[in-house]
Amino acid sequence: MPALPTFADFVAATRERKITSPEDILNDAVNQRTWMIGEMLKGQDPSLVVQGGQKISDRIKLDNSNTFQFYSPNERFNPTSVDTLTTIEANWRFAKAHYSFSEEEIELNQTGSLEQFVNLRTKYEQDAYTDIYNGMEDALWAVPSSSAMEASGGLRPYSIPAFVTEDTTDYHPSGFTTIMGVDPASSTRWRNQVETYLPSALDDQDNGIIAAFDSMFLSVKFESPDTASQYFENDRLRRMKILTNKDGFNIYQRLLRAGNDRYAVSPQDPAYMNPVFNGIPVKYISALDTAALYSGSAAATGQPRYYWLNFNYMFPVFHARRYMRMKGPIEGGVEQPFSAAVYFNLYYNLFMRSRRRQGIVAPAA
Repeated sequence: MPALPTFADFVAATRERKITSPEDILNDAVNQRTWMIGEMLKGQDPSLVVQGGQKISDRIKLDNSNTFQFYSPNERFNPTSVDTLTTIEANWRFAKAHYSFSEEEIELNQTGSLEQFVNLRTKYEQDAYTDIYNGMEDALWAVPSSSAMEASGGLRPYSIPAFVTEDTTDYHPSGFTTIMGVDPASSTRWRNQVETYLPSALDDQDNGIIAAFDSMFLSVKFESPDTASQYFENDRLRRMKILTNKDGFNIYQRLLRAGNDRYAVSPQDPAYMNPVFNGIPVKYISALDTAALYSGSAAATGQPRYYWLNFNYMFPVFHARRYMRMKGPIEGGVEQPFSAAVYFNLYYNLFMRSRRRQGIVAPAA
């Protein structure tokens, strides 16, 4: 029996659908413990991260109805209906990966055993899945682009720096006028938090990094009232992470070691392999070492950024019918009759539900 048709039939009949349900999506991604895609998906409600429809959308409350008032007995009232909800939208972005195989390769690797086919297919699929996860991970730290991310005809998903910016004029990256269809310049509750420190005084008690962390902690911490809590978000920062590059991670570790005698409430080990701030993990993200987000003096050593990200409110959303959808094997046709290809297809985007619960600590200009 010819080797290529045999292998193609085997792939089609025994395709390894690693991700077949919302729960499997989460489990597969969580296995990538060191990747932020996995951190974002960990513990999320499957109904949030798997959706359908023409766009990814949600309605959030950015305004108050302001109906509370004091009144006199027998005073006449004039009740009105106030729309306090704002629609946020993200367009689907389309991505693919593939692998191909040739008759010559299959023939020369064939031993006549099913195990050999299994190993070869596993190798091919591992390459494709790795490409997909690496691609999504790299996209998280892409340079913000309105035409590529905000525009309906763009090709790129939103990146984290598109949502979390250190700009305090319009609270959006350069080139943007809206983020997910909402203008943060006019919608004040659609802005992320920003705190700064003096690069010339990193350990200063008033203007250094720890002081900026103190302020940021209070800015991103939201608690609900003890009563009527069902009407409020009660976020205890359980899924907050502080992400930085190698320079930022090392600087923070040095600050902890230098101040170790003063941190009696929660002493840190001198090794500082897993440093925290008020219980929030500070994590090193290698992608930030090479991301082209800053240039010139803004990228200088000793001026790191610290992204305070709450993954309760920012996470990838995948299309229910287009996550790792496998198509093929597809024969090469008359021009490549001895080859075939298999494609994996997914629709997704990074989605933000609350910018004011995100923040960045950056060097003062």
